Amino acid sequence: MVLLLSGLRVFQKRYWDRSLDQYAHASLAPLTLEEEREGDNVRLLLPQTMTALQGHTPPGPGEVASFYLAARFKGEGRTVSFQLLNTNPIFTRPCQVVLQGEGLYFFPVYDYDFDPPFTFLGIELSAGDRPFFEGLYLVENGDSMRLWPYVFVPEDRLTFAYYKTGRLDRGILGLQARARGGFGLYPETSRDAFLSLIPRHPFHDAFAEHALWYARRCGDKEHLIHTWETIGAFMPEWRSEAGEWLTARAEEAQRENNPGEAIRLYEKAGAILPENLRYRERAGELQEGGGEFAAARTTYKSILRVYPENASVAYRLHALSAGQPGAAEYASFWEELVEDFPRAAVPRLYCGMVLEERGDIRGALEAYAKIPGDTPVGVEADLRRGMLLTKEGAYEEGVNLLHFVATQHPEYSGRVENVFLEVYLQLKEREDYGAAVTMYEILSALHPDRPDIQEKLAGLYELSGDSTRAIDLYEQLLQQKTERASPAKRLDVLYAAASSGVRDSMTERAVTFWSALAGTHPDTPLPYVYLGAALERRGETAAAQEAYRNALVIAPGSAEALYRSGALEVSGGAVDVGLAKMREAAAADAGLASEISRRCDQIAAVLVAQQQHETALRLYQTALEISPQDLWPRVHQGELYERMGDEQAAAGCYRDVMMAVPESPVTAKLLDRLLRQAPSGGKTVVEEWRAIVQRHPEAAIPAFYLGKALESAGDRSGAADYYGRAIQWNSALSEAAERLRSLETQPPDQ
Repeated sequence: MVLLLSGLRVFQKRYWDRSLDQYAHASLAPLTLEEEREGDNVRLLLPQTMTALQGHTPPGPGEVASFYLAARFKGEGRTVSFQLLNTNPIFTRPCQVVLQGEGLYFFPVYDYDFDPPFTFLGIELSAGDRPFFEGLYLVENGDSMRLWPYVFVPEDRLTFAYYKTGRLDRGILGLQARARGGFGLYPETSRDAFLSLIPRHPFHDAFAEHALWYARRCGDKEHLIHTWETIGAFMPEWRSEAGEWLTARAEEAQRENNPGEAIRLYEKAGAILPENLRYRERAGELQEGGGEFAAARTTYKSILRVYPENASVAYRLHALSAGQPGAAEYASFWEELVEDFPRAAVPRLYCGMVLEERGDIRGALEAYAKIPGDTPVGVEADLRRGMLLTKEGAYEEGVNLLHFVATQHPEYSGRVENVFLEVYLQLKEREDYGAAVTMYEILSALHPDRPDIQEKLAGLYELSGDSTRAIDLYEQLLQQKTERASPAKRLDVLYAAASSGVRDSMTERAVTFWSALAGTHPDTPLPYVYLGAALERRGETAAAQEAYRNALVIAPGSAEALYRSGALEVSGGAVDVGLAKMREAAAADAGLASEISRRCDQIAAVLVAQQQHETALRLYQTALEISPQDLWPRVHQGELYERMGDEQAAAGCYRDVMMAVPESPVTAKLLDRLLRQAPSGGKTVVEEWRAIVQRHPEAAIPAFYLGKALESAGDRSGAADYYGRAIQWNSALSEAAERLRSLETQPPDQ
């Protein structure tokens, strides 16, 4: 029996030696495949039947069309499992190839007209094994071969399996392996002997068990790691266990604060089970956390080449790569991924993002448009496309798309709002109010119930100079939302700012509108406040005061009604009562401080004209106490002191303003004129301006006036120096330039 078996094997070897020469000269024509992904599996499908691809007539009933194909694999140290797919499950065949280099797996396929028909479809394998598959080919000279066996022909003939082995063979091989290690005396040699058998016998568990037993006896962790690594690579049924063992060791390394070892072990586990992304993803996270950003990018790219739809890894990669050196290489990575996986949405999204960052807006829009909306990143693509369209001026399409995203996916509404705000601010900064109006008119039509959008549109009408539409929209908005203070204030400003030709009619319109609103909403103070303001402009102060009292009855804490009522009290002579009300209002609502300060300033100006100087001074002082940062009352106070003959107090007011806001040309002119009139003469002028310059050495206006003072004092060199400084800080100071030129061209005695 042994002799017979030996003879058969000699015959098989001679047969295959001759056949291998024939296979080596096989004429291979590549076949186009379409790639589909389903979970962790990849299906590489023919676009048509083999019969149709070859242009043959389809087989008739009971006829068979046969073809000999070859699948090329590449790689080292791995058993790859795959299936030959057929429309009839009877002909679906599981296959394995043990890779120790490149090789071709030859197999026959048939198109058989039956019910159901038997038709070869393509190949299915795991996503982790997909990188090892290189292509599918038709063996064009297959008819010259005597037989069409299912056979894997490695590039290295020394690894070719000439015949199958059985239990007896494996028993003998196991005995030989134990003998090589002295039957346990040399555990490392025994381990190596059993490991060498695993590639030839990837489904024989005993060899793996013996290898592990001897590896443990070696007492070295590296022996165990290498053993599990080999078992996991070549023995598909042991891969999960091998991955779990390596992961457990990686977690131990993490607990021992050894991230480098943990990364190494996670990478080994990921190489054994590429479809288990967690292993390599964890390695990338550790690399990233340890500052090994280049290594992390490499790891994330390797994951995406296997699983291009992994959005979280793509996000991490983009966060590490965007804006960093090597932008062109990073962009080409996504472009290659799109080419390799044309149906994958994630690579196309990030390819669009890279194009967007490079300024290729058209390319980015095309990339986003090709991403189906029902994919996990489809909403993100729609958001980005809508954002780009809106920014590029395609407002109707862009705004509608963003509106769709926000309504269908409320979790994106915040980002959509940010897009509109960003575009709004950009247009406003460019003073492109017409475009901003167009965008917000579309938004307003989509969101008629959004008062914030309506208010922003009214503000844009105002900025674009269309006060009529702004007033109309503010009125509509207040009829719907009477309690909104901001549009009410803007509407009052527009009523008050009407040109002289329509001022009276606009005042009548204001009184009519606010009266109607107060009648419709008698329990809301705001209409009464602005009715009072309109009546004031019409000169009906008693009626205005009555309106303010009505507002205060409804809302005793209404700061605006209180300060306006106080202003009328002051104007009517009840200064103490009025000022007390205005101070109380400012304390109640700090946001009104500047407005109250301006109102005090305005009333004071009227009192100055009426020669009520002391009362005016009280108003100016109140204005400054309520809003210290508003300095016009201080300037006007200084002018009043001048009128009253108190030049020293006036100079103090002007000086305070210049010390606080040195670039104040009006105040600087007033101070300089007053100082030059002083009996002490030019020396005081120089000293005053030098003190201000020392406080604000980079301010142009004080430097200019110090230059003038020095020139008047005869210090031409000092004057030229400070004129030059003024021009350096503000090149638009033409008078400084003229005086400097004059100094440079006139002789010293002039």
